[in-house]
Amino acid sequence: MASTASISGLISGLKTDDIIAKTLEFGRRPITIMEGRQAQYTARLTAWQEANTRLLALKTKADSLSSRTAFGSKTATVSDDTLLSATASLDASPGNYTFTVNRLATAQQVQSQAFTDTDQTTVGTGTVTVGVGADAKTVTLDATNNTLGGLRDAINKAGVGVSASILDFGSLDAHEYHLALTSNTTGAQNTVRWTPNLAGGVAVNLATTVEAFDSSVTIGTGATAKTVTKSGNRLDSVIPGLTLNLKTADVAKPVNVSVTADTAAVKEKVKSFVTEYNSVMDFMDKQFSFDADTGVGGALLGDFQLQNVQNDLRGGILGLIPGLPSSLNSLSQAGFSADNSDRLVMDEAKFDATLAANPNGVMKLFAGSGTASDYSVTYLGSTDATKASGADAPYKIRVDQPATPSQVTSGAAQAQNLAADETLTLNNSAIALTAGMTPQQVVDAINARKDQTGVQAFRTGADGTGYGDFLTLRRSDYGPSGHISVTSTVSNGGALPTSDTTGFGTTQVTEGAAGGETGTGVGAAGRDVTGAFGVEVNGSTVWESATGNGQILIGNPANAHTEGLKVRAASSTAGEHGTVTLTKGIGQTLNELLGFLTGKDGSVMSAQDTLNKQIGDMKDAIKEKEDSLSRYEDDLRSKYAQLEGTMGALQSQGNYLSSQFASLNKSK
Repeated sequence: MASTASISGLISGLKTDDIIAKTLEFGRRPITIMEGRQAQYTARLTAWQEANTRLLALKTKADSLSSRTAFGSKTATVSDDTLLSATASLDASPGNYTFTVNRLATAQQVQSQAFTDTDQTTVGTGTVTVGVGADAKTVTLDATNNTLGGLRDAINKAGVGVSASILDFGSLDAHEYHLALTSNTTGAQNTVRWTPNLAGGVAVNLATTVEAFDSSVTIGTGATAKTVTKSGNRLDSVIPGLTLNLKTADVAKPVNVSVTADTAAVKEKVKSFVTEYNSVMDFMDKQFSFDADTGVGGALLGDFQLQNVQNDLRGGILGLIPGLPSSLNSLSQAGFSADNSDRLVMDEAKFDATLAANPNGVMKLFAGSGTASDYSVTYLGSTDATKASGADAPYKIRVDQPATPSQVTSGAAQAQNLAADETLTLNNSAIALTAGMTPQQVVDAINARKDQTGVQAFRTGADGTGYGDFLTLRRSDYGPSGHISVTSTVSNGGALPTSDTTGFGTTQVTEGAAGGETGTGVGAAGRDVTGAFGVEVNGSTVWESATGNGQILIGNPANAHTEGLKVRAASSTAGEHGTVTLTKGIGQTLNELLGFLTGKDGSVMSAQDTLNKQIGDMKDAIKEKEDSLSRYEDDLRSKYAQLEGTMGALQSQGNYLSSQFASLNKSK
């Protein structure tokens, strides 16, 4: 570290501190230059960081316009919301619909006779089968819970789809306790099931106090009106895409539901995008500006990387969208133009008219869109790596092996109604079947639980195909990951070819071990679809590989064109199944471009990395120069100190000699 001691030149008469300061000032000139460069680098880095922030904000706006959901929102307006409420999904068709709520769905309630207490009188010991419809469980009563209150608690604890409570219709002096069982599910088919098998105590007799009804709604008016019934008060399949929630029944009051496209929300998203785009362009132009009067320019004046970014954005906004019809394949056809500074100007009246006349076309102009030519193929999506196909060269779809679900078929046929109660444990879910059920009722009971089991039931031949008396269980999903496991509480008769049971027997059956109790059951594990995507290259089809997952085909990584392309191939036969035309709208194109530019390998991050390195190198160079200058200062001070010391010694010697000469002269 340089010395701060003053040597002041008292002997030499030199202004050594000033000399050293001037020398060091001259020596600091390279450091001052480097500090100026460092400040420039820092200002450029700050500007790039702000550019990155603004580009990410624009990416968010572009992303909001890159999918069809941004353009497909619908609004449902109800004329009388005391009768029902309605919501519309993307799939709802705009229009006016009239409904009459004839009846609400109700849940059955049953009540017992009166009891004078809840915890003294016993109701017997044994079992009670209780539940809803065909689904029931066995509740056990013993000496610890064989009272009215114990029965209530046991039912609620068992979780049988029934809520048990005790009602008191008496007074403080004369209680009248009634056990009430209420189905947790509305609808005529969801009645309370009650089968007691109790001994001793007071028998619990139940009577219906609230009937179970399906809801009833009439669609339309006059001779073309249709009435539908549902088990619940939420109707989501009467009109595709429209969900009704029934509140009050009144046959004398039709209610109108109007479904309209929510164009206001679309317009606000587009306007917000335009504002953000213009703001980004303004920021970039400011970086390129130069004030001739002050001689001060923008932080990124002449930066070719930022100029390239601006050109890329301009091209993405103002260019044509490949694959779209010429009537609507650019922003200019939807009411947009560019001013002299390449800022977007929106003609709101023209945009409104275009959106009203061709909402699907406007959606494709902004968002990515895929259209399949074959009914068995559904476009599901794509990634940044997927290239647009254009209308003239759509991607071909080839299925080499169709997807199949796992399935098992019983070893014995159900040729008669069930002879006894039977419980199937299907994928860990117990399904209670009652004596006397027909084969179709068995199928219906199993299918009523498909949301829990993931399995559907069919009547087929012994090999699991066609139609017959054998019960076949088939996964709702496709591929080998969907499993089936089923056992019954009732034997199927061993080797008997027909029976009055479901036919599965007491031996566990799976798709991999389907023989079961008879050894004759059949089954098969599901398979994933296999196939490829075809790309037209110079008049020939080049097939790019794809990976199957159930019925879904996904283009493999490193595919030149179809990486990330995702379709559902639902065909049951192998071969070519039409094509998919993939276009990428302005929103999706810019979203992908901005994702690349601001990503780790993009020019925005590259510029920041370069500047950070330059700033770091400059800091190191400045420190090295500062250290060198400090050592030089120490050396200067040391030499000037030596000079003062030498001159002081010489001065002492001169004074001595002078005194000697003076003495000598005096003595003479």
